[in-house]
Amino acid sequence: SHVLIALTADQMNRVAVTHADGSTIEIARQGSDWKIIKPREYPADKAVVQQLLDVIAGARVADFILENPEDLDKFGLAHPALQFEVSGGKDNAKHSVAIGFKQPDASKNAVFARPGQGDRPICTVPDYIVKAVDKSFDDLRDKTVLTFDETKVARMTLIGGPVSIVLERAPGNKWNVIAEGKTAPAKPEVAASMLDQLHELKGTRIVEDPMTDPQPFGMVHPTLTAVLYDQSGKGIGSIYLSQIEQTTGLDAAAGKSPPRNFGFATASADKAVYEVLPAQVVDLENTASALKGDTEPQPATPTNSPPAASPAASPTI
Repeated sequence: SHVLIALTADQMNRVAVTHADGSTIEIARQGSDWKIIKPREYPADKAVVQQLLDVIAGARVADFILENPEDLDKFGLAHPALQFEVSGGKDNAKHSVAIGFKQPDASKNAVFARPGQGDRPICTVPDYIVKAVDKSFDDLRDKTVLTFDETKVARMTLIGGPVSIVLERAPGNKWNVIAEGKTAPAKPEVAASMLDQLHELKGTRIVEDPMTDPQPFGMVHPTLTAVLYDQSGKGIGSIYLSQIEQTTGLDAAAGKSPPRNFGFATASADKAVYEVLPAQVVDLENTASALKGDTEPQPATPTNSPPAASPAASPTI
């Protein structure tokens, strides 16, 4: 079978997707990262972009339909519902593909397509390519809840439920934890875990941007709030997390809407609401509780006393 575009994923430097209404979303490689260029600049989600590139690189022509088409309307290609253009390779050449109607034969699971310009033939390609390429701005944007440099964080406050603690960086890449007026060394691995979890916190999708009402997302009283500061005491940013139950659909058997647990996150730097895994919220709560435990008195470890001397035996008469 013929490749649709003769580029590997690593060779691609730019992808632009244009819809029937003329709207375009464009991403471009910047070093080892990707950035959304249109409709506005924003860091792109590397994992989602990689999936997109892999699909384009792996796309194959299913069938060649017509060599010199005169009537593009019958294939939906006079005014394509979707077009994408990829730049890359040795000379950074542009490769374009127009996507038209679904092929009438449903068993084919294919759509009409036309690579390039001019007298290029009409072909069919698997229809999964449409779903893979037809990405929105929110699909492609980086969903990191708060972007920050871990090495710049000198102090954190963590508040939620029974937890109200301050975590402060100490010399030697160590941390102290302060809770209820008590200060104690934090377990290094637990403090590092808290920082890593906050740094790597990513949403699975964007629920609302910007958030218009905090109540549906449990943000009136978040489950956990983390505020980060640098060495000078300047705020780096805040992360707000919640875990709530929401009803999602009708349980036909019980006649009730079964509740489901949802996790949500938002940040001071970006007013979007991200859906996160409930387990991520629980893990952060548990890590904060473990840090608080470092300030609590530990049970004394019993010492092994030497055995008592046996009484001397009475002399036998």
